[in-house]
Amino acid sequence: MSVWSCTLAAFRGQVAANVPVPSCGATACVCAALGLALLLMALRNAQHKAPDADRQRLIEAAERLLPAPPSHAATDGRQNALNVTLGALAGACSCLEGLEPVEGSLPWVAAPLQSELVAAALILHAGLSALLLNVAADAGELDAAQEALDPQQMASQLQTAADEGLRRIRG
Repeated sequence: MSVWSCTLAAFRGQVAANVPVPSCGATACVCAALGLALLLMALRNAQHKAPDADRQRLIEAAERLLPAPPSHAATDGRQNALNVTLGALAGACSCLEGLEPVEGSLPWVAAPLQSELVAAALILHAGLSALLLNVAADAGELDAAQEALDPQQMASQLQTAADEGLRRIRG
């Protein structure tokens, strides 16, 4: 069953259950999707009050990103360590991509909604960090041929970029 076909309460119950999935990956992706939704709320609110073409482009960029976390959450729980690792890296990339429109939105959202943008950034950053925990946990299960991808290095680069983005957003 897809995490997107159940209520939030049902998903929370599934995560809290004594079963292996949905796990950290799906939960992090759900949180990232909510972070993107929060970004869109702030942008759409500002756009409604004072329409602007540049802000509309940011809305469209965030809308294009919105399907990515759900697609990664839907694949959480696969048995193959390589697929789990690649899925976690892809989900983390989506979170990092989500930080870009948050940062670009800061000048386009009034002060009362700035906290929504910072919260969206924190949620996306947390989702990325949680997904990268999966990469670290599964790295030992990859065979030598799969390790050529160097997921640990990729994870480190993603975390560094996300940390820098969050620092800029928080100013």
